[in-house]
Amino acid sequence: MRDDVERVRRGELQPRVSVPIPERAEPAPGEETSEFQRPETPPYLAAVGSGLLALLACVPHWVAISAAFIIACVGLPIAWGFRRITEGARQRLFIAITATLLLVLGLSIASSILWLRLGLLTIPGLPDLN
Repeated sequence: MRDDVERVRRGELQPRVSVPIPERAEPAPGEETSEFQRPETPPYLAAVGSGLLALLACVPHWVAISAAFIIACVGLPIAWGFRRITEGARQRLFIAITATLLLVLGLSIASSILWLRLGLLTIPGLPDLN
């Protein structure tokens, strides 16, 4: 079927019906790409951001620990999904991001327990009304 279409485009075969053949949607080999196309940037900033998130999980403050935990919970399935649709070096990078987000989850839980034991954090409660 595709061979017939190509033969009609080249003029080697007469079409059965006179319907105009559309132009190619993709550039032919050897043609330059559009000047508006930008090369895809690697997600190194995401790797650096997930590393900084791991540092944020170790700060002795409930807001920092909670923010790191929530961001890691949201980002983990996203990074795992991108790992499935990429290949090569980008796939290894998304695996590293996934591992870092798992580390952030563990650090946020472990650091909150550690800061509670050391007395740097207290469990928030309502003030005494008496």
